[in-house]
Amino acid sequence: MCLTSDPKLAMRMRVLRDHGMRPERRYWHEEAGFNFRMTNPQAAIGCAQLDRFQELLGRRAAVHDLYVKTMETGPEFQFPPPLPERYKPVVWFSCAVVPASQRAQLIAACKEANIDLRPFFNALSIMPAYQQYAGACPVSHALSLSGVNLPTSRRVDEQIAATISQIFKSVRDDSSLRVAAE
Repeated sequence: MCLTSDPKLAMRMRVLRDHGMRPERRYWHEEAGFNFRMTNPQAAIGCAQLDRFQELLGRRAAVHDLYVKTMETGPEFQFPPPLPERYKPVVWFSCAVVPASQRAQLIAACKEANIDLRPFFNALSIMPAYQQYAGACPVSHALSLSGVNLPTSRRVDEQIAATISQIFKSVRDDSSLRVAAE
């Protein structure tokens, strides 16, 4: 779903979503487009979700705030820094950066506790489809190896946040013991 207040952009999106067909001449395609038309049920769900947009974003922000309050941060576990006052962040995912060497262990330990922790997306600059357009992006590549997305569903409560915090602490302490023993 795309929303815009720009009439020219709205028309451009309509043409592209309908195979590149101009609305004034049916089945005439002046450019290649896509088949991105929604079904009526998809549109109804999308409209209903738009009515709840602020509520949904507010809930995710509250979950993120719960994580920030619950989790011990430090060099080995960091949330993104807060934005300056003039910006209003939109929390779609609650994310954190962990040591790349511990990320798989953290994800596996959370999975054992029936908690879905996901890795960051891969950096676009390393994907074959985009390599020809991208230069070196060492920061996004490093983040793609060390970032995790924490669950933000409505079932996240103090208990789940505390469980995740304990898992992170356990993995961190276990890694510290292994390094000290070596």
